[in-house]
Amino acid sequence: MAIFDILIGLILLILAIAGPVPLSFCLTDVLNEKKRKEFSHNLFVVFFFWCVLQISIGLLAGLLHLFNGPGIFTAEILLFITGLTALKINKLNMKEFLNFPKDLALFEKILLLLAALLAVTLLWKFLAYPMGDSDTLAFHLPAMAEWYQRQFIFFPVQIPYPYNWEILCALFFFPFGRDFAAALPNLFSWLALGLVILRICRELGVLRKYAMAAALLVLCIPECLNMINTMHIDLAFALFFAAGLYFLLLFYKTGAFNNALMLILSIAMMMGIKASGIPYGALLIFCLFMALIFKPNAGKTAKPSAFLLLMTLFLLPLIGGFWYIKNWIETGNPLAFVNVSVFGAQLFAGKTSVSDLSNWTLAHNFQIFNSGHWKILMFAIIKRLQFPFIILIISSLFSLKILFVKDFERKKITVMMVLLALAAALMYCVTPFTADNPISPWIGAAFRYGFPFMIIIGILSALAFQEWKTKNAILLTFLITSVFLGMMNTAVIDTVKYDRSILLNIEKSVFFTALKSNPKIIFDLIINILKTIVPYLILTIIAAAAWFILFFKKTLAENLNKKKLLSYSIGSVLLLMTCAILLSISTTARSINIKSNYGEVIDYINKNIGAQERIGFAFCDIYYPLYGSRLENRVSRIQLNMNDINSCLSSMKQAKINYLSIGPIQGSISNVNMIRNSPFIKWLENKSEFKRVSGGRFDSMALPEKPFIVETDYFYRSDRGRVLYRLNSF
Repeated sequence: MAIFDILIGLILLILAIAGPVPLSFCLTDVLNEKKRKEFSHNLFVVFFFWCVLQISIGLLAGLLHLFNGPGIFTAEILLFITGLTALKINKLNMKEFLNFPKDLALFEKILLLLAALLAVTLLWKFLAYPMGDSDTLAFHLPAMAEWYQRQFIFFPVQIPYPYNWEILCALFFFPFGRDFAAALPNLFSWLALGLVILRICRELGVLRKYAMAAALLVLCIPECLNMINTMHIDLAFALFFAAGLYFLLLFYKTGAFNNALMLILSIAMMMGIKASGIPYGALLIFCLFMALIFKPNAGKTAKPSAFLLLMTLFLLPLIGGFWYIKNWIETGNPLAFVNVSVFGAQLFAGKTSVSDLSNWTLAHNFQIFNSGHWKILMFAIIKRLQFPFIILIISSLFSLKILFVKDFERKKITVMMVLLALAAALMYCVTPFTADNPISPWIGAAFRYGFPFMIIIGILSALAFQEWKTKNAILLTFLITSVFLGMMNTAVIDTVKYDRSILLNIEKSVFFTALKSNPKIIFDLIINILKTIVPYLILTIIAAAAWFILFFKKTLAENLNKKKLLSYSIGSVLLLMTCAILLSISTTARSINIKSNYGEVIDYINKNIGAQERIGFAFCDIYYPLYGSRLENRVSRIQLNMNDINSCLSSMKQAKINYLSIGPIQGSISNVNMIRNSPFIKWLENKSEFKRVSGGRFDSMALPEKPFIVETDYFYRSDRGRVLYRLNSF
């Protein structure tokens, strides 16, 4: 990308981010009922409303055939102007929102610096590396690319899941015309998760330093960090579960009915992100009823805001029910393929029953008295969740001491959190696809479904830190270790994932086995990791400079006056140019990593395939790279009977494709051999009508002797991966 294109894209990106911000401030003021609140509360609620407004823009634009650059940016500008007008009419005092706490202790400043360092690492991760996990490339990004091309979202997709978070991320296709910034909402949600954990702990009476320490420990869990540069929606889902818990707590403490409305909006957001929002939402509703029973005055001390009530009633079916209504219209079933029955009476027919799904749960497959299962689980925890999770588990157990104190209020809080932790653990165990049969290391890939449980043990850990008066030095040791391991874990994953020479030599993820067998591989790995860390250091210096300005200069709100307006304007321009240069560096790194991850086929696609040409693909679910870097190519799945040449030709003619892509094939070695030795593949290689333009001969590819592990999946993949043929004529 040229620097001018990056600069224009950066301006549009700022517009896409800023559009809902003023109105979000106004809605936060409505929720607060004009009362002064802490900075962290205001910042979190602003982000909450920002997500609600952005998703609403995406859904409405997608329904009106306006899911394109002009439509989205026009909506953002109108929303921005509306918000500014509302700010002026309400005479909102912005100093209260920008009033960063000035009483931070040195320990708390260090924690913020550690969080900033980790955030910078993650920022570089999604700017310089393409998304590479199989679910993202097979399901999430292809649906987003289809919306981008069609400018419309109401059409059948491959997997009929709720897609609200993908809608939000797809809005960030438009500034640069590619998926360059699509993971930015994931980074925002990661930061917001830390904020909401901090707020819950503070409302439970935990000192700020302990609340910050617990929040940072949760954020440092490697599985949490690895969600940033994917389209997995589990981190966002957990964020809105925690938001619901926070607003439930505020409702219980203050009785303000506005907080109950925010709880309902949180449940709607959960349902729009993932179907698991239905049972988790039911859990929060049950807790709401318990709050009304045990505190009868809850909800009676303040009337709800009429505006907030009307907004909730309007948005509830949109952000909470859109995808279920769409499924019902298309398939006659809100859950699409799941058979829905109540007390034996079938409400909606589906191909999959609840009992079928239960066969893939941890509760069904894990045998408590099987030592082998426990070994697999412990190994998966050590590999995927690592040091921070172990500290959180141990710390949360220490919180049980509070059950024996005389203070009834503290005891009640701890009992509530322990019961919630048990409920969240149970919900995780009965969630589909948390385990296979027989149990294998694959269960580690499902740990992301347990983020709600991790949030609650983080809260229990904060209670334990305070109860045991944990020393700053001990907490700092835990946190520095967690941040360092988190950064190194990210660098190792990126290097191994995108360097194929290392990937093909390390057959297993057991580091020390490879070290014994071939030390040079590990040396190369360390060199690549060091190269990866250099950009982190550059961005860290910038973050440290910003840190110095924040803590040793007056706040921005105090400095905004006419005399300094010129200097701030010049500074803004310089900052914009600096960001553009850094983005240019990251795009260069990204283009190298895209080629390394997606293979040489991406170069051919970008240089040779026109926007109106169509690519057909077969025997592969990971097909997002075929859209090209600018998401212009038309892509279609082709069903081929490899033993019937005429049938294959007929399918290709019917699809009107110009190119045929085959592989990379996933599955057993026998499945791979069956396809590559099929009559159609042999015929394809020997016909002049088909020209292989990328990849080697598919029928003579060498396969590794043993399967190697990429992320969590065992599968065979040829050295050359995907093969692309150009169809000259039939």
